Amino acid sequence: MAYDVVIAGGGFGGLYAARRLERRLPRHSARIVLVSDVNFLLYTPLLPGAAAGALEPRHVVVPLREELEWADLQLGRVTGADPDRNEVFVDTVDGRHETLHYDQLIVTPGSVSRVLPVPGLAEHGLGFKTLADAIALRNRALLNLEIAESLPDDEARREYLSFVFVGAGYAGLEGIAELQDYVADVI
Repeated sequence: MAYDVVIAGGGFGGLYAARRLERRLPRHSARIVLVSDVNFLLYTPLLPGAAAGALEPRHVVVPLREELEWADLQLGRVTGADPDRNEVFVDTVDGRHETLHYDQLIVTPGSVSRVLPVPGLAEHGLGFKTLADAIALRNRALLNLEIAESLPDDEARREYLSFVFVGAGYAGLEGIAELQDYVADVI
């Protein structure tokens, strides 16, 4: 299929590029497609609240189709491109392999959690980039609290009541603050 603009990535960068084009261009004057492997934008600043149970997980996602006025949404993962032929290759969520032809390509791949060389981090750490990560963090905290409550002495409990966040970005700082409030409320 041929498009004037293909936007690879449905995160903040991709969605805002699509919305800006929709506002700046006359309606339907260009064929625009946003390619994303999920049909929602995860509002990452709210992840700490979801991890701590202060927000329902459904409140930290925004359906992409509701945010797009007239651009198309293609659910799939961009697997490659041929810039000489103005082609992007997409594996769709239903298992098809599609080639999208474009005049302009906007690449907004987003970010991924990286594992720093901190001893024990790869074996015991959890990422904090997705809704599943936030829920896993909350579940781990609850499990640790349950285990701590079942132990007979303070020394043994202490091991399960200590939490470490690696990274000093917004998500890490907000995450540890929300988790501290959550644990204080539960205890």
